[in-house]
Amino acid sequence: MTGKIAVFLAAAVAVAALAAGAAAEERHIAITAKRFEFRPREVVLKKDEPVVLEITATDRPHGFSVPALGVRATVAPGEPALIHITPTTVGRFSFSCDVV
Repeated sequence: MTGKIAVFLAAAVAVAALAAGAAAEERHIAITAKRFEFRPREVVLKKDEPVVLEITATDRPHGFSVPALGVRATVAPGEPALIHITPTTVGRFSFSCDVV
């Protein structure tokens, strides 16, 4: 009987470890910047979910700014910017290009 309990506990620990690892993975969101617009126009993030925003400029340098979340990046054409973020607050936050 002890052998069955040990196997069950080992399996439960392994499943918990896999679940914890999966929860820590970052969700990837691709954003394209081009003259006067970002695509997609809206990005939905979940509180406490790690995310990587990959921003690619197709025409010229762009800035990507979300002041309320402390996010700022410069994006050059052909050089995607990777922004790692884990939102800790709930709300609607505007992002914009801040390079003229």
